[in-house]
Amino acid sequence: MTPEKALLKLADLCSTGEHCKWEMYEKLRKWGIQRSDADKIIAKLSEGKFIDDRRFTRAFVHDRITFRKQGRRMIMRDLILKRIDKDIITDALADIDRDQYADNLTTLMARKLLSLGGDINDNDIRNRLVRFAAGRGYEPSLIFNALESLK
Repeated sequence: MTPEKALLKLADLCSTGEHCKWEMYEKLRKWGIQRSDADKIIAKLSEGKFIDDRRFTRAFVHDRITFRKQGRRMIMRDLILKRIDKDIITDALADIDRDQYADNLTTLMARKLLSLGGDINDNDIRNRLVRFAAGRGYEPSLIFNALESLK
């Protein structure tokens, strides 16, 4: 694939959804585009506002909170894997609505408790709920607050 075709293809892809620079570099690498050409393509896409890591990160965080109900830790890990700058990640995570975030966790844990069919006062059930919420990326202090609200 030529660099010109790659630019057009990536511009088309970015016009339909948010993507970060690292994802675009990965596509270009898979298509066999040289690093120098890839840098020029990414620069053009950035100038044209097709890719913007800040905008991508805000959208990513919003989607993960709203639709997947994931915790900050898991979201942060995923963004770090996408090579997003830590300052950008911190800013996006700071914009999370605390009430919605806590409600997400409480709702998830209530559903899990129903699926376990046990008593919230049973230590085994409580441990399973804690592991479940931690696995979703929620912070321990919030997990224990949610446990108390389920009683």
